[in-house]
Amino acid sequence: MTVIIAVANRKGGVGKSTVSTMLAHSLSVWARQRVLVIDLDSQANSSLILMGGNNWAQARIEDRTAADYLFEQFSSDRGDAERFIHPQAGDLLDMDGFPPQLGLIPGSLEMENYERDLLHRLSGSNSDLARVSETIKGRINKRITQAGLNFDVIVVDCPPGISFATEAALALADKVIVPFRPDYVSLFAVDRIARMIEDAPNPRALQEIPKASRRYIALANLCQNKPSHQRLIEDIGAFHPVMKTQIPHSSAVANAFDWERQRKFMDKKYGAAVSVVRDLYSELSPLIKDIEKKKGVAGVWQQKTLFTRPTV
Repeated sequence: MTVIIAVANRKGGVGKSTVSTMLAHSLSVWARQRVLVIDLDSQANSSLILMGGNNWAQARIEDRTAADYLFEQFSSDRGDAERFIHPQAGDLLDMDGFPPQLGLIPGSLEMENYERDLLHRLSGSNSDLARVSETIKGRINKRITQAGLNFDVIVVDCPPGISFATEAALALADKVIVPFRPDYVSLFAVDRIARMIEDAPNPRALQEIPKASRRYIALANLCQNKPSHQRLIEDIGAFHPVMKTQIPHSSAVANAFDWERQRKFMDKKYGAAVSVVRDLYSELSPLIKDIEKKKGVAGVWQQKTLFTRPTV
């Protein structure tokens, strides 16, 4: 069974796409896992990082985006996921000098429009909006699951705010990573999405769930060497599980996400920021392995037909 990791925060500008890409890069290269990134964000930042602007524009022309996959085939019992997956995404080389097994279903500017139109269409003959909502989320869950059949890990980059696609991904995810900026607003933003993930009606109900048992973990991003930042991280950590890894606000991190046609090894692409990616990978790998163990996944990274390598 595929492990599903969602990266989400209802607050924008916290680096969800950065974290999604770091996770996908490190798992596909260092763990040799087959990784699929599903970009649900209409801003499509993960897609631009992993395939570049021209390739993303071509995917939109060809109707091979997440919106096309999730909504145009909504009524079909079996979605043709492979047609929408762009294999060998990214601009990295694995440790053997080949493209890693990294696939992408790119984001779409039309995601919100598709959701709204679908809601109007289905609710036209059905006044039970709650049932319509559950129908939409259930079908999106099915599509996400189908897309990941040939992958070890799915990384879902969720948009800010709340949508049917985001709610479906959060309900389906084995683990939700919640990036946050060390600022005052994040105290409330992390709490809001945490309660949604854990289905807790109020803060007290959330606190009754042991931190180690929660499906989410928060990650400090865009950190600066300021006492105020550390205090805010500690404040959030008093109520929520927080990763030890902290992603700094630095040009080295920002520059690593420019897509280039020429593939590079991880050390070359990330430069001085590669240590941050290693820290993130080292901390998340045991969590993913634990999920695999609970789901009965063998943990053998087999090569599927979606990806091909040159014969050596």
